[in-house]
Amino acid sequence: LSAASLPLTITIDTTKPTAALPDLQAASDTGVSDTDNRTSDETATLEGATEPSARVDLYLNSAFLIQLTASAGGNWTYTFAPDTLQDGSNEVYIVITDLAGNVSDASEILTLFLDVELDSPITPILSPDSDTGSSNSDGLTNNSTPLISGTVKPNSSIAIVVSGTTVATVQADSAGAWEYTLQPGNLNEGLNHIEIFSTDPVGNTARSQTLDLTLDTMAPLIYN
Repeated sequence: LSAASLPLTITIDTTKPTAALPDLQAASDTGVSDTDNRTSDETATLEGATEPSARVDLYLNSAFLIQLTASAGGNWTYTFAPDTLQDGSNEVYIVITDLAGNVSDASEILTLFLDVELDSPITPILSPDSDTGSSNSDGLTNNSTPLISGTVKPNSSIAIVVSGTTVATVQADSAGAWEYTLQPGNLNEGLNHIEIFSTDPVGNTARSQTLDLTLDTMAPLIYN
């Protein structure tokens, strides 16, 4: 008779794993905060944690996308290829299969919003009430604190630049409207070039065309 073999240890595991909600990595979240799941990065990276060496089935917008394998520590990441995410809302969830073959329920859905549109803001507009020239749209004024306005993507941040110098930063409202009353010293006597740089909630930046505004506060000369 042979010597007894080494004992065989059998682990019985019938407990299905829990699929935790996937997370958009903070470095890929370019929104107002790094936890709002809004991004301008079409190659954003997801991450999550599960049981060691488990299989992770990743679904995008209800369709199976890819199967990943968690590390020995249970961590996993996935970076989307270009053109995988659609512009706008995307729904992501996972299903876990552990080493014993137990399959989890689907995780909660991560809603990820992609915005890669670079909509150019309209040229700033001089308020007709501030335009004191021969018409109310000729860009001539004797008002050193005129009102300018415009529209951009909703909730964007707007840097107002006069002849190369940033004079103010304002916030657009939920409809994209903004306005600003230029302060004393913002304008130079004579021709001024006014433009804006808008940054939307996911970090896309766009530049407007230029408003040419002429300030003339000098009284005319009277000759005898």
